[in-house]
Amino acid sequence: MFSVNLAECEDQKIVWNHDLAQAKKQAYMSNKPLIILFSDRKNCLWCQKLHEEILENPEFIQDTSDRYIFFHGDLSLEKYPEEWESFLDEYQIEAIPTLVLLTNQAKHISTIGYLPITGKKYATLLNQISQDYQDISNKLEENPQIELKELTSYILKAKQLESLYFRHELIHREVKKENYCLLLLEKYRLLLARPIKHAKQLLGIKKQISKIDPNNHTKAQRQLAILDFISLAKQKVGERTQEPILPLVSYIKAFGPTDKENLWKLQMMVCYFYQNQMQWDKALDYARDAYKAAPIVARKDIGKLMRHLRKKSYPRPYHN
Repeated sequence: MFSVNLAECEDQKIVWNHDLAQAKKQAYMSNKPLIILFSDRKNCLWCQKLHEEILENPEFIQDTSDRYIFFHGDLSLEKYPEEWESFLDEYQIEAIPTLVLLTNQAKHISTIGYLPITGKKYATLLNQISQDYQDISNKLEENPQIELKELTSYILKAKQLESLYFRHELIHREVKKENYCLLLLEKYRLLLARPIKHAKQLLGIKKQISKIDPNNHTKAQRQLAILDFISLAKQKVGERTQEPILPLVSYIKAFGPTDKENLWKLQMMVCYFYQNQMQWDKALDYARDAYKAAPIVARKDIGKLMRHLRKKSYPRPYHN
């Protein structure tokens, strides 16, 4: 049976660098991936758990200390270097603890945080992510021109890794024009993280997709509508506005009759939106439409919701 030599583990330790530029240089010179951790151990419970349960775990140390260069940015400091600010902004780090995995050339591999697993499993996860990244990298070097099917599998793998570098790299690969919608959607998804900054590019991608697939054979228009809905809903949270559902409503009007498989699902999304805003009549209208378009197996639940919405729309008068 496999066992860990604790005495050997105690001799090993992780050397945390606190100079980001120096850590990047060290990673480059040693040809090792770079682990960048931002945390606040003084004030953040999850940061404390990450350090105590995982990063200081002997098995984690044994499996990672020689494989990576480590940097720790302590966000409990009243003031920290401008370089840290730029890094936090570049990799869209909005919560802590956050661990960013980079190649020795500072290309983004993946971003993860605290996970309720053992130090051993966390180390295994990091090592597997690094290996997956290397596998994709090697295949891309071997095959500059990739078939769409293989390219699609790489994109899905890159999304699982949350690798910003690979996702940007893959969406610029050359494929046949008629199969380009998948890559455009992925590029749209990436740019949508900052919709105001990339508004012009986002509009351009929409126009490209409409030109490539005007009749919505690939259902890319539906994906665009859903992505826009999610983005607008996040931006307008807490506001009483109908703006987030406009992309869904437009899609339903334009392509609903030819996308019967998904029509009722989109109608239910609009219904739930109105329900959350306590606009019972409008929610009920969309629930009725969804009931008509939905498969039989889904109608029971929609029917229950319709009865609930009717009670909200037409409450019984109070008698003294």
